[in-house]
This record gives sequence, C-alpha cells and structure tokens, in this order.
Amino acid sequence: MIDLSSIFLKKLKKNNKFLLSHNLRSLRKIKELTLSQFANDLKLNLETVKNYDSDSSTPPLRILIKICMYFGISLDFLLLWDK
Repeated sequence: MIDLSSIFLKKLKKNNKFLLSHNLRSLRKIKELTLSQFANDLKLNLETVKNYDSDSSTPPLRILIKICMYFGISLDFLLLWDK
C-alpha cells in the first residue's frame, strides 16, 4: 500500500515549503507549552516530539491529525502557515 501522506510531505519538504517544525515551535510558544508538556498532553515520547520540533523526523498522518486537533487548527495550516 502506498503511503500518500509520506509522498506529500516529502514533496513539500523538497519544495522548501515545509514549515511543520517552525509552526510547532510557534504554536507551543503561543500556548506557553514546553516540549515536555506538549509531549505529555499528546501522550507521545519526549524524544519523538523533540525530533518533530527539530525537523529530524516527520510525524505520521495520525499524529499530525492529533496535533491539529490539540491546537484546533487544520492540517494545511500546520504544514504551510508562514507567519
């Protein structure tokens, strides 16, 4: 089975439009959340969240959706918002 979300995310990253890590940091800062608080709230491993925050790894689609629900934003906003 083809993982379309991975293909889409790689294409965004390749086009230098990938803003996920920047947006995660910005959203956390707005909500005044530490990485630890954010990881705990989403029930994710702290190291995993650090990797998302530093752009070392990309969350799978189910985690992206969980993040969007947590912040009350859309997926396109999370991935493409450029403030």
